[in-house]
Order: sequence, then structure tokens, then C-alpha cells
Amino acid sequence: MAAHGRQEWQKGVVARGNHLTFRLPPYFASFLPLFIYLFWVFALALVIPPQRLNLNFRTELLCLLGYSPPLSALCSASAAQMSYGSSSRAPAFGNRTGRRPFEFGRTHVVKPKGRHQVTIVWLHGLGDNGASWSQLLETLPLPNIKWICPTAPIRPVAAFGGFPCTAWFDVGEFSEDGSDDVEGMDASAAHVANLLSTEPADIKLGVGGFSMGAATALYSATCCIYGKYGNGSQFPIHISAVIGLSGWLPCSRGLKTKVEVSPEATRRAAVLPVLLCHGRADDVVPYKHGEKSAEVLRSAGYRNLSFRSYNGLGHYTLPEEMDDVCKWLTARLGVASSRN
Repeated sequence: MAAHGRQEWQKGVVARGNHLTFRLPPYFASFLPLFIYLFWVFALALVIPPQRLNLNFRTELLCLLGYSPPLSALCSASAAQMSYGSSSRAPAFGNRTGRRPFEFGRTHVVKPKGRHQVTIVWLHGLGDNGASWSQLLETLPLPNIKWICPTAPIRPVAAFGGFPCTAWFDVGEFSEDGSDDVEGMDASAAHVANLLSTEPADIKLGVGGFSMGAATALYSATCCIYGKYGNGSQFPIHISAVIGLSGWLPCSRGLKTKVEVSPEATRRAAVLPVLLCHGRADDVVPYKHGEKSAEVLRSAGYRNLSFRSYNGLGHYTLPEEMDDVCKWLTARLGVASSRN
């Protein structure tokens, strides 16, 4: 051992009677919490089943721990079928709290492989991004649908103790019984409307999502039914289809009354096609909340609503569920399927 190295080692050894105690350098102790933290982050990430890589389950967990990597880094993307837009600022209308507008992330677009008939904005779950779902939607046998997959702003989330991650609105409880961040939901619904407002007039428009994305899609649907956002501003587009996977219905209190007081809202609610799917083994947004959301919508006059349940399905999707989505879109919107 070199003389310098021997001296450094001897500084960390203290004689105590007949025993030698090894004393770690001060700087090592300061980094020890970080080492432990990173160990648990990556250890928990590795135990998630690989079939969930294309969803937001892993990122929801990592976001809770303070680490939110883009799932696009975990799986390859097809550049030929995707185009990428720039980020945009959340609309600031109706800002009663004085919060600064949030910046939406990158938007990923899956172009139709056939004749363009339908455009659907698909919203990811909490802590995820648009890239992960665009890669899954690209594989669906629906060549006439254009998918727009935006990325939510990074904002503090009450459910995570105020820790910031990608979220369409603030949430403290993943159910219809939780408090409603109407300002945040209005901003996200306006972003959805802006993305769809530039589509050709002959194209049918839809919105769908997973988990918090499903909640935002349902909120956008209610704005379409009322003809206005929660703050009273006019909702500018017509939605022809709504899909919600493993989500819940925000602002459910008073929904029936708001629909019944307006003949136009009653008419729109009766004909709007809505598909809700939920796994019975969901431990993030329990099945009972998805089932109750469907019941509330039906009681409010949403007659064209389908609810599908899946035994053993947790907070993720599976081929059977996506097959049902494809069949439903084909039947309700009249789009062709490339599946033989």
C-alpha cells in the first residue's frame, strides 16, 4: 500500500481498548440516505411485471418515490408513424387561485395508415407521458383513426404529498368522492379541445384515456354535454365518442341536475357513445369507483353507455380489453378494422 493510501486508511481507524473501530469519512455518511433512496427506487421498479411497461403503473410507482422516467426510453418507437409537436402552455382562463399556468409536455401523434375518418385524443395516467400510449395505440388494427397523445404538465399532486409529476389536474383521492380541481380540469379539457379544433370538419372527434386520463376524458365529455367548461366558458367542439379505462368520474355530484335542467344537454347525453372498462382487481382505482361512475352517468341520462369488467385485471390493460375497445370503436363510429 502506498504511503498516502496508508495514511488515509489510518485516519478512519480508531483504537478503543483492545478493539479497532472503522470510522467512515464524513462525506460518505452524507450520501448514505441518497444511496438507500436510489436502491429502493430501482428495486421496486424491477419487480413490476414487464407486461406493464407500456402503461403508467410503473411510472405512478416511481413518481410516488420521486423518480419519473419516460416510458419511451424503455421501449422503441416507430418514427415513421409518429410526429412530435412542441409543448404548449395551459390556458389561464378562469384562474381564480393565481396559480401560474402549467406547461404541457410533448404531443405524440400516430398517423392513420388508411383513409382518415376519426381523430381521438388519448390521455395517459398519472406520472406517465404521451409517448408510452402512442406506441401501444399504434399497434391497434384501426387504420382510419388518428391518435393524438399529449403529455400532461408537471405539477404538485396532493395524493403524493405535493410531490410534482405529470398530472392533468391535482388529485387527493382516486375516486368520484374526492375533491375536484375544477381549474386544473378546465385547463386540461381546453387543451383537449384545442388539439381537436384543427381537425377537418368531416372528421369525427373522440377522447379517451387511462386512469387519471380517463377521468379527464369523462370531464371533457361532460363539458361537451353542458356546452361549457366548469368556469362557464363555452366548450368549442363536438365529441362523438368517449373511452375511459380504469378511471373515475370527477365532478359527479350534481351531474344529474345539470343535465336535466337543459333540454339540449339531455339530448346530447342520451346519444353520446361512452365506453368504460375496469378491472375487478384494480388496487389503485378500485373497481367499485368505476362501477359507480357508470351508474351515475346512466342515472344522468347517458343511455348510450357500455360498461365492461375484467376478472383479475389490475391497474393496467391487457389484449382482451384493447380488443373490446377496437370492436366498440368499429361499431359506434363506423371505422374499418384491418383485422381479418
